[in-house]
Order: sequence, then structure tokens, then C-alpha cells
Amino acid sequence: MPEPVRAPRWAVWLSGAVFCTLLLAVPLVVSPLFWDQYLTVKWYALEVLAALWLAVEVWAVGSAGLPDFLRRQRWAVLALAALEAVSVLRQGAHAALGPLVERGAVCALVLCAYWSFRRRGPALELLRTSTAVALGVVLLWGVYGVIYFSMRSKKLGRPAMLSEPVAGAVA
Repeated sequence: MPEPVRAPRWAVWLSGAVFCTLLLAVPLVVSPLFWDQYLTVKWYALEVLAALWLAVEVWAVGSAGLPDFLRRQRWAVLALAALEAVSVLRQGAHAALGPLVERGAVCALVLCAYWSFRRRGPALELLRTSTAVALGVVLLWGVYGVIYFSMRSKKLGRPAMLSEPVAGAVA
């Protein structure tokens, strides 16, 4: 296993800040304010933050190298990559960009997490702190939304929960 990178403290902090932002931003962009709250915006945020984390890890921290598992199982990994390429390209090159970017973002997240854990060892303070901060902010945002929705429904004289479907709604 390669030796962990000895990075400047500011670079490690910046990498942790991007990780915390990733955990915080993705749940918060699932909002009715956006066009497609369940799919599009969340993926855009995930892809942009994955690229940012990868850039910080490579250029600021100086991380490099693949996990030992990938090197030991290179033929299985290459076969999996070939199957993925065939799967993505089956509808043509024009339709392949979106799925390739999504899968690349997930691979970048996994690689950055590997580098981060290799550098930090078994210490999970950053993961615990980032998750707790993100969970707290998302929880507060959700509680605010419930209170706002309840008060607005009461102010408008409408029930917060409908007992029957709205006319014209698709069942």
C-alpha cells in the first residue's frame, strides 16, 4: 500500500470543507424551488462538488494512486469498465454523456474518500463532524419548512393535509 501523502494543513482543511459542503448541499437542493427537485439539481450539485473535491485532492493535497484492490483485480475491473461502456453507449454517443458524467462523479467520490481515509487513518472526526453539521442544518431546514407550511395553511384558511384528492389530479 502506498504511503499516505503528507499535505499542508490548509489543503487538508480545504478538502474537509469540500466534503462537508458535499454532505450539506446535496440534501438542501432537493427543494420545490427547483425545477426537478428529485433528480436533476441534486445530480448537478453532486457532480460539481465531486469534481471540486477531486481537484482539491489532486492539486492542493497531492493525493495520487489507486486502491490496492483495483491493482490486484485489474482484469475484473477492466471487464466491469468494458461492460459499463457497452451499457452506456448502447443508445449512441449522443446519449452517453449524461450517464458517463454521473458514473464518473461517483467514481471520483469513491477515489477521494479512499485518499481521505488513507491519509487520516481510522480517525473519523471529519466524517462525524461533517455528517453532524449537515444533518443539523438539513433538520433545521425541514423543521422550518413544516412550521412555515403549517402557519401559511392556517393563515390562508386551508387545511394542511387534504382528506381527498384534488380534482383533476392524476392518481
